[in-house]
Amino acid sequence: MTSFDFINIIGTAAFTLAGYLVGVRKRLDMLGVLICALLTATGGGMVRDVLVGRTPMIFVEYAPLAVIAVTLAAAYLFKLQHTQKKVLAQAFVWADSLGLVAFTLIGAQVGKSGCFTI
Repeated sequence: MTSFDFINIIGTAAFTLAGYLVGVRKRLDMLGVLICALLTATGGGMVRDVLVGRTPMIFVEYAPLAVIAVTLAAAYLFKLQHTQKKVLAQAFVWADSLGLVAFTLIGAQVGKSGCFTI
């Protein structure tokens, strides 16, 4: 496992948690929370990969889906949906910040590797 893979797992888990918290705050049902978490965790990486001419990782590997499933299960088992609104807001800020840092590092690494097709 490379540092690139480890940072990708951290970013995916953080954005999954951020999407879960948004879905819970908006009082969505289970399917809505799942879709919100899935799109938040994978959307940016898919756009990045398409822009640089790569096949999005979510279509090639199962690891991102496994990370999303484990993160959603952990969030549900720890009953994050029943915590106070102030705590949920703080958790969202932390998860979103961690995800932004992780995916910024990955985006810089992808750009540095010269995967662009012009």
